[in-house]
Amino acid sequence: MSVRNDHSAPTWGVVNEEVVGMPAVACVGIGKEFRALTGSDCWRLLVGSAEDVGCKDTVLEDVHFSVRCGTFVGIMGANGAGKSTLLRVIGGILNATAGFVDVSGELTGLYELGPLGDDRLSGREYARRYLSFQDMGKQPIDEAVDWIWNFSELGDYFDLPIYTYSSGMKARLFFSVATVLPRDIYLVDEAMSVGDEYFTSKCWRHMRRQIAQGAAGIYVSQSWDSILSFCTEMHVMDKGRIVQSGPVEELVPALLPVQKLHTEIAHFHESLGDRFTAVNGEDVEFIFPVVASMSRTVRFVISVDVFRPGFGWILLLLQGRNYIELVPGRNDIRVSIPAFPLAPGKYAMNIALSDAYDESDRRGAKVMLDNRNWSLGNQLQLDVAGDTKSNAAVLAVKWKLKESA
Repeated sequence: MSVRNDHSAPTWGVVNEEVVGMPAVACVGIGKEFRALTGSDCWRLLVGSAEDVGCKDTVLEDVHFSVRCGTFVGIMGANGAGKSTLLRVIGGILNATAGFVDVSGELTGLYELGPLGDDRLSGREYARRYLSFQDMGKQPIDEAVDWIWNFSELGDYFDLPIYTYSSGMKARLFFSVATVLPRDIYLVDEAMSVGDEYFTSKCWRHMRRQIAQGAAGIYVSQSWDSILSFCTEMHVMDKGRIVQSGPVEELVPALLPVQKLHTEIAHFHESLGDRFTAVNGEDVEFIFPVVASMSRTVRFVISVDVFRPGFGWILLLLQGRNYIELVPGRNDIRVSIPAFPLAPGKYAMNIALSDAYDESDRRGAKVMLDNRNWSLGNQLQLDVAGDTKSNAAVLAVKWKLKESA
């Protein structure tokens, strides 16, 4: 196995249109095997009497994929699928037994949060020790340490021993130290999923800035929502192989559990189309035909989302407190929106019917009846026409819902 580094690649301090989209990492036929040795195997190795000893465990097998500059690619899979091993092969920590990796540019790895080294070191001492092994260029170490202290927000704890830190404080220190120097490629193994929500969001923002400036990266996680909010493409691994690949907004719904729907009670009529239109600034009315088998109180929810690569699905409009009395047969649910507030473009419209019958608490949705949602892969498309706007939406929005049998 070989890792080829092209250090002639430019450093991306600003957006470089000539660089974005170019290959940053290419994995070609990566394979990795480990061998579990018994006591007798060890003796055979020592005396040189066997070339093939121990029990072979294939962790990676014929892995092919690439990452382009300006993008983060997600890798998802269950425990033992080979995700972390693959990341370490790409980073050069482990040697592969087959294939090779092409790396264009300098990379840094954010693997598990430990070990941090001697936990008797203070945060400041650890940062200086880490930076002393890095190519700092013209940047003084003192300035980099100040940046780490400021970004981590550890305050006075920065000068206290690491063993006094909580797990969240260690996460802050580790991420800040690992990302203080801008790199061309980032390898991230769920490091940003540890710590408090505020700092996790801060890490996302920092990494997105690096992506916007042309950096590339690979993010390994078991959490589909974090991959959805950070990556544009993803691969699913199982037993050391990549079994699915594609855009995150298309692949994630296929991985989610299928929710049981009780369409025998009520469901959207087959005449419901999959595409709706509206004009920015003009009044619009959407009609959703529903067929009910009995009189029923239902809760109707409608939302409009937009997918932004690297950010995930962004909710723009939502109405979720609509209680409707259905009668047997066909019912038309009408939603009116005056002066439609969304800018021209393509959006996803999600609608849902749930059983809301509860005399003591009408807010409780008891049973899901029918659903059109991106998580099921059957969302409705909303095309908005009109004059181009600089913003995504104009507030405030007034909704008016009418129902008729």
